[in-house]
Amino acid sequence: MNVSGKGTLLLAGGTDISSNIDLLFIATEYEYQDHGYLEHLGSEYDDGVEVQGYKVNKAGTYYIPVLDLNGNNYDAIYGISTQFEADKNTVAPNKPAVNKVDNNDKVITGKAEAGSTVTLTT
Repeated sequence: MNVSGKGTLLLAGGTDISSNIDLLFIATEYEYQDHGYLEHLGSEYDDGVEVQGYKVNKAGTYYIPVLDLNGNNYDAIYGISTQFEADKNTVAPNKPAVNKVDNNDKVITGKAEAGSTVTLTT
């Protein structure tokens, strides 16, 4: 899973009731290395679905390995879902655009992200 910046990653997983799966899943950094980019916030289990929360401290690619701890050899049903919400002001805004300016202009116009400050220098 690719994330765009700092924020919160939610990871949910569950199985169909009729299967004999003991599902294990986690969010991890590449090759299970711990650089402090992910911080596990906790888990909740309700009605057959486990939801895990992670604080993401750096943009990048994260991995979600899934294992059936019972080692079933049949096609069992399980599902994994992710959701990422970026912290405010951690994703770079789009570059502002300035309309053409010439020597006769008294006002500079253009477009920028709402609420941002644009400083022009000569």
